[in-house]
Amino acid sequence: HRDLHSFPTRRSSDLKSIRLPPIRVVVQVSSDAFMTVDTMVRKAQSFIETRRHGHITVRDVTRAVGTNHTTLGKRFQRELGVTLHQYLLRRRLAYAQERLLQGDASVERVALECGFPSVSYFSEVFTEVIGRRPGLVRRARLGSVTNGS
Repeated sequence: HRDLHSFPTRRSSDLKSIRLPPIRVVVQVSSDAFMTVDTMVRKAQSFIETRRHGHITVRDVTRAVGTNHTTLGKRFQRELGVTLHQYLLRRRLAYAQERLLQGDASVERVALECGFPSVSYFSEVFTEVIGRRPGLVRRARLGSVTNGS
């Protein structure tokens, strides 16, 4: 058992930098949530998170926060770099993706749960934002379950 102080020490100028590529990146639901000091934006984010599984509007959010669309929109843009509508849509789609990956609901059911007026509109928006069609996301999950993954 060697004492920590018995190891040879090096000066920082003797050390070489080693860069390693990441093994993988794990994106979590909370990655873009609640990363601001603006209390109004955080309050809006909290409201959205607890209701992202349904149909909520920008108006619902502004009423819950006690402000107007212009004020909250400017704060979202300044703090998060996206509009309030974009943020709301992204959170609803993130929830939809989670539901599709669970594999226990059809694309139609997920679209309705997430407050989209039609499956075709949901599919169009999901594909544009997520980059894959919702049916493919669901089938990929179902395929991995049946293959023992």
